[in-house]
Amino acid sequence: FRFNTAIAELMTLQGVLTKARAAGLDDSEEWRAGVKTLLTLLAPIAPHITDELWRRLGERSSVHLESWPSHDPAALVSSTVTLAVQVNGKVRGQIDVPVDASKEAIAELAKGEANVQRYLEGKELVREIVVPGRLVSFVVK
Repeated sequence: FRFNTAIAELMTLQGVLTKARAAGLDDSEEWRAGVKTLLTLLAPIAPHITDELWRRLGERSSVHLESWPSHDPAALVSSTVTLAVQVNGKVRGQIDVPVDASKEAIAELAKGEANVQRYLEGKELVREIVVPGRLVSFVVK
């Protein structure tokens, strides 16, 4: 019963659909599928209006008879991850690295980030901490 979370996510989907419509994509099959998904997900929260809008889409049956949308597990897998880069405990930048990158490669990419370089220039690197999937931290004097 956390309706605010559900509604916030539905508003995100609605925002994407609005942008797609403004870009002239409202005649595409993907846009129609997005609208149908939005109505299906909104139906338990606002049953009457979603059923009316469903019928205006040209559907003959009720939106409440539709099956729940399924997800694609492959779409949830990311090939990169964004890591925070700290210098002396303060976040100084972010880097995008491949998920399977080694600690050494991650550290080199972090040292190459422009804002991080500013804080490392002319300083002695005391410690280098790399937590894959989380952060990179440099301690300098």
